[in-house]
Amino acid sequence: MPSLLQQARLRGWGDADALDAALHGWAAYARARLITADHDVLWGSDTPQEKIRLYNFPWMARFFADQYVLYRQPGDLELAATLIERVYHLGADQHLLIGHPEAVLQVADLLPDQARADALRERLRRHALNFADLGTDLPAHEVNYEQSMVAPLVSLLSLAAPESPALPTALRWLRAFGGPQPHVRLHDIGIRHWDGYWFGRNRQWGDTFPHYWSVLSAVAMLQNPHRTPADEQAADGIFRANTIDFADAGSASCGFVMPSCVDGRPAHTADPLANDQDWALVLWLRSIP
Repeated sequence: MPSLLQQARLRGWGDADALDAALHGWAAYARARLITADHDVLWGSDTPQEKIRLYNFPWMARFFADQYVLYRQPGDLELAATLIERVYHLGADQHLLIGHPEAVLQVADLLPDQARADALRERLRRHALNFADLGTDLPAHEVNYEQSMVAPLVSLLSLAAPESPALPTALRWLRAFGGPQPHVRLHDIGIRHWDGYWFGRNRQWGDTFPHYWSVLSAVAMLQNPHRTPADEQAADGIFRANTIDFADAGSASCGFVMPSCVDGRPAHTADPLANDQDWALVLWLRSIP
């Protein structure tokens, strides 16, 4: 939500004073409750200090980089850069973190210290070449293999090593998660299985279509420097399909459980809880030139 509010503020939408107050308030909360003195990003505000999650570093760095863009407070940019450097210290070059290459390049472009900026860009390129060399031997992340690993791989190669022969292969892997089904919830939408634990109020296991992380495929397709008009059309369709999780009046669902029945309980319904579906809007807005 704070990232979505930033996108509104960057475009001059809404009540500027109210948005400024919300963003400054959330930034203070993040500094106090989500980021440790060692610049580690916790799983959440109620988790132990030692429980960090690498996935949380890129979006937090991007948040503070965008804060700097909005308000030009040097401390925000310094924090964004330090978070990127810290996550590399913790082993990010062995991971495919969602939004990581975009965060690195944005921070590098903003930094006035060119030596520091160049060091970040070089670290990102080595990161990309490391994964290019791995071939099919991708390391397990929070799961062994999923669309939200392959899409960041395509993004990483596209932005930091576009000449790599690994990029076309990664794109084939990415496209394999979606298909040409005619249903709006299925067409080119990457398969995402919901374990019923992390999200939602109904706690029903099953495939969710669309899952908001399906837009990662669209982001990666647009970042590919060798993309075709067909890729751009597919990306646009994926973004648009994800708006089905939002009702006309503004309410939203964290996910639509696609099977008609799950463990004897009726399904094929939108979960009543609103959750991370805002990422679909954030990433679409960030992809608009």
